Amino acid sequence: MKRLIAITLFICLLLCGCQAANPTPTESAAESDLVTSKAPAVESTEVTTEDITESTSVQPKKVTVYLLEKAVFFDSGYTEYYYDKNNNIDTYKTFSIENELMTTVNFVEKDKNGMACMLWEDEGDVLIRTYLDGGKLKEEQRNSNETPYTGYQYEYDKNGNVINKREYYDGILQSTVIYEYKSSKLYRVYCEDPQENRIFDCRVENGVIIEKVCYSSDSSYSYRYEYDSNGNLTKETFIIDGEAVPGTTYHYKSVKVDANRAQYLQKQQQYLFSIT
Repeated sequence: MKRLIAITLFICLLLCGCQAANPTPTESAAESDLVTSKAPAVESTEVTTEDITESTSVQPKKVTVYLLEKAVFFDSGYTEYYYDKNNNIDTYKTFSIENELMTTVNFVEKDKNGMACMLWEDEGDVLIRTYLDGGKLKEEQRNSNETPYTGYQYEYDKNGNVINKREYYDGILQSTVIYEYKSSKLYRVYCEDPQENRIFDCRVENGVIIEKVCYSSDSSYSYRYEYDSNGNLTKETFIIDGEAVPGTTYHYKSVKVDANRAQYLQKQQQYLFSIT
């Protein structure tokens, strides 16, 4: 009897040991799920996001524009030019050779592109400007509250090149400047009165005016122009009876601006003064 009981206990112990050594299918599956459901590291996700942001961000293109700072008139004074924080022309002042302030012109009523729609002189004269797309000047009218009309009107071709500049005084056409092009490059400029009498001719080289010959009733005289390597007018010389007389010298500063602003700043420079 005792032997039978001992055999029975041995069999029970053997069965319990086998169950402990082999876990249930439910426990094994749970451990597998925990291993395969781990999330990716947060650090890896953050690096990927930064890389995408840096590659998709676009910086505005910067270009160089040259702004007129000073024009010096031989033996008669100078003009200084001042700009606002966005490099738009704001004011210019003309001084005598003794440094006495002679004239101040303020550029006001600027549009969203910085183009001044009014030039106000301290003497009381006013010049009203209107523009086309891209900052192209359409009209300049002096003292617009007065009639008849006095000022300039501009006409452009389909490529945006100015082809006519008409001057009016008291409502009467005084002259027309004609600009001619080859492949959009300036090659001829001249001016006529309403009777088609020639007022001046320009000599053009590589799209740039290098001399303007003016005609009067009894003689002719000319202006010669020099430019720097960036195409900025730097010197004007007066020629009469074959003799060269010093004229005006021009001095500039360079600024870096967004490319979409450059065309408007360049137009402003173009309209500060005109050699035609």
